[in-house]
Amino acid sequence: MTLKEVSANINVSLNSVYRWEHDLATPRKPALTKLSNFYQVSPKWLIYGVGMDEGNGVCNTDDVFEQNLLRICRNLPENSRYKILGYAERIWVEDMKEENMTMLRL
Repeated sequence: MTLKEVSANINVSLNSVYRWEHDLATPRKPALTKLSNFYQVSPKWLIYGVGMDEGNGVCNTDDVFEQNLLRICRNLPENSRYKILGYAERIWVEDMKEENMTMLRL
C-alpha cells in the first residue's frame, strides 16, 4: 500500500504519513488510533514494536525501559542506530565472555 493510500484511508495528510514512515514524527493519539484500527494492530505495537506474539517475530514486553529504548532508537538516523547496535553487541559479547570465565573458575 502506498503512503497516499494510507493517508486517504485514515484521513490524514500525505506529509504526516511520510513523516511517520521515515521516523521524523510520531502520530498523535487520534491518528494513532486510526492507524491501529486500519492495520489491525495495537497502538503500542505501532509506537514500540511490542505487544504482539513472539510467533509474529515481535517481542512481547511491558518493560518501560525497553519501550523507551526502542522509541528513541527508531527516531535516530540509521547510521546512529547501527552504531548503538554495534556497541550493544560488543557489551553483550564481553559480558558473555566474563560469564563463561566465571563458570570455568567454579
